Amino acid sequence: SVLFINADTGFICGEGGLLLTTHNGGQTWNHLFMGFFDDMFSICFPKKDIGYLAARQGRIYKTTNGGANWTLHYTGASDDLMSLFFINADTGYAAGFSGNIIKTTDGGVNWSIQSPGANNIFFSVYFTDANTGYAAGANGTAGNYSGKIIKTTDGGANWTSLDPGTLKPLYSLYFTSMDTGYAVGAQLSLPETGIIKTTNAGTVWTMQASGTSKSLHSVFFANSNTGYIVGDSGIILKTTNGGIMGLNEAKEDSRFFKTWPNPVIEMCTVELSELSGAADLSIFSVSGKELIRQQITDRKVRMDLGGLPSGVYFIRIRNERTVAVSKIIKE
Repeated sequence: SVLFINADTGFICGEGGLLLTTHNGGQTWNHLFMGFFDDMFSICFPKKDIGYLAARQGRIYKTTNGGANWTLHYTGASDDLMSLFFINADTGYAAGFSGNIIKTTDGGVNWSIQSPGANNIFFSVYFTDANTGYAAGANGTAGNYSGKIIKTTDGGANWTSLDPGTLKPLYSLYFTSMDTGYAVGAQLSLPETGIIKTTNAGTVWTMQASGTSKSLHSVFFANSNTGYIVGDSGIILKTTNGGIMGLNEAKEDSRFFKTWPNPVIEMCTVELSELSGAADLSIFSVSGKELIRQQITDRKVRMDLGGLPSGVYFIRIRNERTVAVSKIIKE
């Protein structure tokens, strides 16, 4: 886990008691010796000097002096804790294996266990205010997991299941507002997915095209439009438009292909400047939902868009070397 509490000061935690800190924006990092050799999965600083670490077998570590010293707290949970989220210095949540979600209201001294189901694994917990929170992970037995998201509107006293529409585990959650949130996870049943988004506080989640078949492990937004996702094989994704298209800085590229007529009523022609082998042609809504996908082997393709409602759409063409996007208006 990595966390910055301001532009200069940040922390990284990991296996075997690894704890690093920087005070110059990441140019150099120093080891902090905790006195413990635990594996730590998540770090959270609700205040500049007060921080927490989530570790194995329900253990939580706390600092009150900016990370110089840490004390161990036993929470009563017996399984690994994978994620932390604190609303303030006193009230926080941790989630992990065996469906455990634990809560403290006294700065980590005491923890109460909330268990929404023994067959759940939660990898990420996130609260949008003092009462409303989410946890994401997986449900099922080993080798047969499906995506899982739960929600509370009363500070964790009760949790209800949401339908994420995914077939694979979800590893990370992030909300940019009360209504808008993102979750990322393992490669889903369709290629180039792994990102889902809600704009109505979790009631409906829609898949977004990620441009990769790699599993995605963490998502973070600097503001409502600019976000980053990291995943397997060192992949880093970025959006500057709130995830529309979900591609690495998706840009219109008229050099690679052109479309006419535009606006279109029914039939349009897509012509590539060059084509080596096969490519995938997809049509997306402005929310990033894939509506049409077909494989093309010719440089010029005719497409029937007569069945789509009037509006703005994106055409994406992707092969082994290029991803290009262009906008089209349907009248």
